Amino acid sequence: MKQAGLRYYFTKSQLAEGEVPDTALGRKFLHSYSPEGGWYVMGVPQIYTVGSSKGTDHASPYTYDTHVPLAFYGLPFRPGTYRTPAEPVDLAVTLASLLGINAPTHAVGRVLTEALAPAHHSENAAGSPAGPPNERPPQ
Repeated sequence: MKQAGLRYYFTKSQLAEGEVPDTALGRKFLHSYSPEGGWYVMGVPQIYTVGSSKGTDHASPYTYDTHVPLAFYGLPFRPGTYRTPAEPVDLAVTLASLLGINAPTHAVGRVLTEALAPAHHSENAAGSPAGPPNERPPQ
């Protein structure tokens, strides 16, 4: 099957079985696959192809069309700009790690450790004795 204007294509059954090239492009399509979709063939457009005459639709898998900045704010995060690759699949795993819970069952992302601040521990946390650890409480 070859369609004008398409660089590659993946069928629904190929994605369901994980039968895609072991490449960044193949992984992008596996990450976007859902058995609930009503489509049967997913086409990969040629590079720099615009979706319609009205403009782009962000449907291409290429970085110029899919790059989205990710910003974190608050105490759990280290201030800065990070140039390491991050993908949307990393968000759920990172937030689960911060909450101290298991990542979603089928999560394939990584914890964005470079953006996490060191853990903050309260010196007088509940249940901790006041004073130095070797000091006996007054009698």
